[in-house]
Amino acid sequence: MTAPPQWYALMARRHMHEYGTTNEQLGAVAIAMRKHAQLNPAALMYGKPLTMEAYLASPMIADPYRLFDCCLETDGAAAFIVTSVERARDLKQKPVYVMGAAAGHPIRPTRSPTARNSTRPA
Repeated sequence: MTAPPQWYALMARRHMHEYGTTNEQLGAVAIAMRKHAQLNPAALMYGKPLTMEAYLASPMIADPYRLFDCCLETDGAAAFIVTSVERARDLKQKPVYVMGAAAGHPIRPTRSPTARNSTRPA
C-alpha cells in the first residue's frame, strides 16, 4: 500500500460492493477524461482516443483499477530561489513576491477519520 491507486482501490472496491458499480462504469470515467483531453492539442494522449474494449483489456494495477484509471507519469520539475525582499531589490530581474503557497494531498485510508487508530502517525 505505497501508491495512490492502491490506497483508493480499497475504497473503489467497497463502493462497487455497496452500490453495484461495474468495471464498465469505472471505464466510462476514464474514457470521458480521455475524451476531454482530446480537446487539447498539447495533451500527452492527444489523437489517441480510448475505447471501452481497450480499457477492459488493459492490465489491472490495483484491483479494481486498471492502467487507464491511473494518471500518466507526466510530472515535471521546477525550482525557484527564495530570498529576502531586501536582497531581491539588488537583483537584475524584477522580483516576484510569494504571497502564499499550498499543497494538496489526499487523506490516506489509514488516516481517514473513520479508520481504526486514525490518530497515529502515517
